[in-house]
Amino acid sequence: MKTLHLALLSTIILMMTACQKSVPKMEVSSPDGSLTFRLEIGEDGGNSYIVSRSGVSLLEPSSIGLAAEGFDLGDGLTFTAASKVEQLVENYTLTSGKRLEHAAAFNARAFKFSSPQGVELVLEVRAFNDGIAFRYILTGASAVPVQISSENTTFNLPESGKAWMHPYDEVTQYAPGYETYYEKDLQVGDPAPEGMNGWAFPVLFNVNDHWMLISEAGHDGSYPAMHLDVDPATGSYSMRLPEQDEAFEKYPATTARQLPQVLPWRVIIAGDSLATIVESDLVTHVSEPNRLGDTSWVKPGRSSWSWWSDNASPRDFNKLKRFVDFSADMGWEYSLVDANWNEMVGGDLEALAKYAATKNVGLLVWYNSGGEHNVVTEQPRDRMWDREIRREEMRKLQEWGIKGLKVDFFQSDK
Repeated sequence: MKTLHLALLSTIILMMTACQKSVPKMEVSSPDGSLTFRLEIGEDGGNSYIVSRSGVSLLEPSSIGLAAEGFDLGDGLTFTAASKVEQLVENYTLTSGKRLEHAAAFNARAFKFSSPQGVELVLEVRAFNDGIAFRYILTGASAVPVQISSENTTFNLPESGKAWMHPYDEVTQYAPGYETYYEKDLQVGDPAPEGMNGWAFPVLFNVNDHWMLISEAGHDGSYPAMHLDVDPATGSYSMRLPEQDEAFEKYPATTARQLPQVLPWRVIIAGDSLATIVESDLVTHVSEPNRLGDTSWVKPGRSSWSWWSDNASPRDFNKLKRFVDFSADMGWEYSLVDANWNEMVGGDLEALAKYAATKNVGLLVWYNSGGEHNVVTEQPRDRMWDREIRREEMRKLQEWGIKGLKVDFFQSDK
């Protein structure tokens, strides 16, 4: 799959090199023609994009570009070429979800810019009937690794719109925990509550009688997840890197990497009803295919969960047996054994797994992610942090017949 992606990237660049230097019509529309992404090239930098549906503006001129240490990938970019529009269909199968069989039809186009320092930025855009996705690809010649310091992408919404969003936590000893509630009856441009660090993805809007959900997709661990700042005066939302003090100020938000770099997708799902948002699989469409090969051993299913109603229950073998029995009575596949199961009295996890097997119920078990980025004392902790300890722990769980893990407390988007 990696070879396929490199071949696709090479094809895009070759197509763009073949294009004439004159500025073409800078847009790409969905297969049904309803959604359009239009790129606008600023005469003195400041490139932007517009998203519309059936002629109705959903995103007004919004910025694109990046800032990197020692490189100008924003206002200093020069547009050089655009590929032809490609009409593509990607077929894939899932083992669970809203639907299993997919035929994702989209039109794709890439726009190429050059920076004064020799780094090239490719803006890859895909237009689906239910949304737009775009991402940045950094290519070109650079003798040193490139470290992105900020992202200039914005989402500039009509000010008359309404919003449903949840705040990105203030950083504390146990936060961000991603447990804040969504807030309703917001207006486009409303700031996050005092003490919070902007708004977290995904965000939902109603603008010009259209529904729109904005999020991100396609993370591979090489670039952080992000959240949003907002300018209350304009209704423009800007991308914001993880906070410096997350994870006790350990680790950078981004790291210096050699080219090429492929960043995550920015996803805009849009339609005239909420059904479009709920039914969309656009995030899956632009995410990486399965890399594991055979996944027949992965069995999605339903689970009972004792901790939800009784936080102390994972320490009690007999209480957990009752939830195993409950799963069996309901015909559910699993029972989740949550925090502090290593302090269980009346029996242990191995014995519980043997009992559950007699009921045709699999066990899922909780772990603290551990390491220096959190101080949560719930156990087991520090068994997932070190590779050798983790492998030994998983070997033991496999012998006991444990079916899956719930790893908790990451507390940072870094």
